[in-house]
Amino acid sequence: MDLLTGIALASIDLKGSRLMTDMNVTMLGKTLDTARQQGQALQQMMESSSPPMGSQRLLDVYA
Repeated sequence: MDLLTGIALASIDLKGSRLMTDMNVTMLGKTLDTARQQGQALQQMMESSSPPMGSQRLLDVYA
């Protein structure tokens, strides 16, 4: 293997590594967006399920 071939192979390997890194960063970004949306949905669900402040309805913990 001569010097030119070695440089070409190293360049191809580097480009492949960069591509994989970019793909992984994109996938992590999408995962973060999904987790954020699920967290917001959970928060809204919890807020809508709780009785309003000043309500006389209480949770019976002895039942």
